[in-house]
Amino acid sequence: MQASLIKRDHAYVSRGGSRQRIVTLVDRGVVSYSQRVFGILITRSEGLAEFAQWAYEDADLRRASAPEPGMP
Repeated sequence: MQASLIKRDHAYVSRGGSRQRIVTLVDRGVVSYSQRVFGILITRSEGLAEFAQWAYEDADLRRASAPEPGMP
């Protein structure tokens, strides 16, 4: 994913992954995010370039564009 597409308050997933990372802050090339691991909320930070390599899809955008159940 392009680094310019990473936005605050959005959740991202990796290719084939189900664990979401929710971005809380993007500042000076550092992304702060939280994720749940076995029900425990963990907060981490990593470089924007590394996060962009990992992030495959915006989970919030995917959810908003998904058809409603029962709709073709």
